[in-house]
Amino acid sequence: MKPAHWFEFNYYHGWLVSEEVDSNRSYQISNPGGATGTTMREVYHPKFFATNIFTFTPLRKLNVSVGNSIVYTDFGPHPGYLLPILFYKAVDHSVNANTDNMNSQMFLDVSSRNIKNLHLYGTWYVDEVNTANMFDPDKHSNLFSWKLGGRLSNFPVQNLSVTGEWTRTNALVFRYYVNTLTYESNRYNMGHYLTDNARYQIINDAYVFGSWQYSNIEGNDMAKYTHPLFHGKTNTISIGLNFGF
Repeated sequence: MKPAHWFEFNYYHGWLVSEEVDSNRSYQISNPGGATGTTMREVYHPKFFATNIFTFTPLRKLNVSVGNSIVYTDFGPHPGYLLPILFYKAVDHSVNANTDNMNSQMFLDVSSRNIKNLHLYGTWYVDEVNTANMFDPDKHSNLFSWKLGGRLSNFPVQNLSVTGEWTRTNALVFRYYVNTLTYESNRYNMGHYLTDNARYQIINDAYVFGSWQYSNIEGNDMAKYTHPLFHGKTNTISIGLNFGF
């Protein structure tokens, strides 16, 4: 939803696959094809995800986005998480009375294209939504993930882009002590693919490539089997350069 040129709002609610078996709802079924015995039909615990994103454009080509999300379980879609404009951690405190809360997150994203040919961007992901412990190093609650990057395009050469990116994810980010509330679906992490306790930067090895090819296509069948572009004598030179940083 984009009610104004300076503001955009996005909301998502969906289901995730926990792959955590609910033994109370699982049941026995007869083996197919007349085989003797039974097989356990496993039923997974329900798992849902809700998030909202507020994007502001204070200047042309500058976008600042803030939002929050939550992974919840133990019941079906909850009306509180179906409301688009809410801080879901507050709903969680009300629904669960501060006991064994769900898994909530906050995030901030900045994207700038104000400098010609240059895209600058950054993201701050907060997995610990607890203001009392968030900045207390003794409690190890600095569960953050950062990403900073930039891409220079079409300068000094057209159709050429150079990207630099750095990501740091602290320990325990994207994890949760309740198996049905992890930041995953089908056991696939929805955050960074390196998961927690990792650092990543783009590094490319230096690479130089060169080739020369000569061909002479002629004869009665050349019009039938060969594109006119390659008729006669052709010289092809290929050069590629890729330097790491």
